[in-house]
Amino acid sequence: MDSAGRQAALALAALLLWLGWWLGFASPSASAIAVLLAWLPLAPALGFVAKGGPKAAGWCSLAGVFYAGFAVMEVVANPRQRWHAGIALILTLAMIATQVRLIKSRRLQSS
Repeated sequence: MDSAGRQAALALAALLLWLGWWLGFASPSASAIAVLLAWLPLAPALGFVAKGGPKAAGWCSLAGVFYAGFAVMEVVANPRQRWHAGIALILTLAMIATQVRLIKSRRLQSS
């Protein structure tokens, strides 16, 4: 695993852990179903991202846009969860940036 793959996997894992903690414990309506639904699009791709798969990184960066939208809506609409949603937004943007970096590094290596 190279540096770009490691950073992308760490950013994705950090986002998944934060969403799990926030939606599973810190939220007033915490439930295991919310965590499962939040993890469902991204968790299966974690292993492929760690191996440096550009297709998995592309999927994660695309799905990350929706996670960023969710976090922005929570920041605006839910004052009690503003800090949790703000951290989720920062982690989502970091995850998207590292996934794009992984994709670019793979394109440079293949050419």
